[in-house]
Amino acid sequence: MLGDVSIFSNNPDDGYGLDDVTVGAISVPEPGTLALFGLGLVALILARERKQS
Repeated sequence: MLGDVSIFSNNPDDGYGLDDVTVGAISVPEPGTLALFGLGLVALILARERKQS
């Protein structure tokens, strides 16, 4: 969860920035999510190798 967020701009041509951003508890991905991500990477690598052959 986010706490207080401030958006500021010193100069209109300067862009925008964020200040005082606080983040709550950091969530760790579940093993199933990591497994799906890994399988997706393997599939992409195999597809690339197959295309280059």
